[in-house]
Amino acid sequence: MPPVIDKSKCVGCGTCASICPMRVFAFQKKKNPIPEVRFGEECWHCILCELECRQKAIKVRLPMPMELPYIDAAALHGK
Repeated sequence: MPPVIDKSKCVGCGTCASICPMRVFAFQKKKNPIPEVRFGEECWHCILCELECRQKAIKVRLPMPMELPYIDAAALHGK
């Protein structure tokens, strides 16, 4: 699932485009001040863009098989 940019929070700094190892984002400040998710299917879900966005304008949605379930170990042992 591709990352989602909240356009109301994005300030157009381009950090997401510069940090993405797979070049998922297209960013040309002169044409459009907000980055565009152009190659979403190439996303590795490394969440670097989400972590580095100072405005918290990016949300990376993990596919269900990549989500790890939380299991409380104490509950398994009856404690």
